[in-house]
Amino acid sequence: MNARKLSLFAMLLALVSAVSCTRGSNQPTYKLQSWNEAVAKQGSSELLLKTRAAIAEDPSLSRYLPNLDITEQNGSIVLSGTTSSEADKEALRALAVKQVGADHFVDQIKVSPKKQ
Repeated sequence: MNARKLSLFAMLLALVSAVSCTRGSNQPTYKLQSWNEAVAKQGSSELLLKTRAAIAEDPSLSRYLPNLDITEQNGSIVLSGTTSSEADKEALRALAVKQVGADHFVDQIKVSPKKQ
């Protein structure tokens, strides 16, 4: 049953990410990518999907998903992007390590505090 839920979540995530919004003059326009492009962009490994799903389920970390790259290289999950605090970076790292293990995780996240 968990594999089915993960599969359904992966399909939903790929579909949602397939819609990209670009701003026009006054109203946004939407472009729907093909299903294959969306799946290729998201990747299809179980480790990748588990990591993305875990981040999406965390209310304090899911806001980083639009600007967070989650890729797989040589059997390891690579997180890259920017967070606004060291605490959020550490939380993302800990969540990913919990999903895939420390031996299969590469941290390329940078911290860029918000300017006031």
